[in-house]
Amino acid sequence: MRTLSLVFLGGFLMACAPAPQEAPEEPAAEPTPAGAARPEGATVVLEGPYATVTRFELQPGQAQSVHEGPDRVIYSLNDYALEWTEGGAEPVEKSWTAGEVHWHAPGPHAAKNAGEDEARYLVVARTAEPLPTVEGESEPDVSAGAHGTLLFENNNVRVVEVSLEPGQATPSHPGGHRVIYSLGDYTIRWTEGDAEPNEVKWEAGEAHWHDPAEHSVENVGQTPARYLVFTFLS
Repeated sequence: MRTLSLVFLGGFLMACAPAPQEAPEEPAAEPTPAGAARPEGATVVLEGPYATVTRFELQPGQAQSVHEGPDRVIYSLNDYALEWTEGGAEPVEKSWTAGEVHWHAPGPHAAKNAGEDEARYLVVARTAEPLPTVEGESEPDVSAGAHGTLLFENNNVRVVEVSLEPGQATPSHPGGHRVIYSLGDYTIRWTEGDAEPNEVKWEAGEAHWHDPAEHSVENVGQTPARYLVFTFLS
């Protein structure tokens, strides 16, 4: 009788015990945003708070996966042909020559090198960070004297190529919020505002950011100083 009572009591306690709690499910992983991975052929040259510069180098036949792109300006570093796919449209073949500049609106796209040579181009884009207001800021000069050539301009960006032979200099002129991209190796003497001149060496493929300021540039090296100025207007 005692044994039966113990069995009954044990069964009663088990029945009253709270059911074991199931382990909580792991939250589903957030999908990777389109374009978060670096596209094929991309090398980030500059990644700052206000702008990014990416150099693309696609070998013949090399193709990118579809990825998102922001508002951006493209500068062709050489002659090339691409099979270009934008959104859900059919691919089209396009070609550019060295020094050409064009604009792209945001959206999904992909490129495939459709030529026989490497396709090399720059993609320069603003970030979402608003440009800071600088005291005394003025409209940047387009020409940098006789040494600047206007390549492209819209409501977002102005692109100027500057070329200084050894010994040549630009007059003092205003500059806006801008990215500088070196097209060759050179040495310059840089003077900004009332500061002392500063000698700087740059190599081809380097990029850096400048805030608005009055400045002048003198080529104090033995090679031509060639560089691009991407001035952001918004």
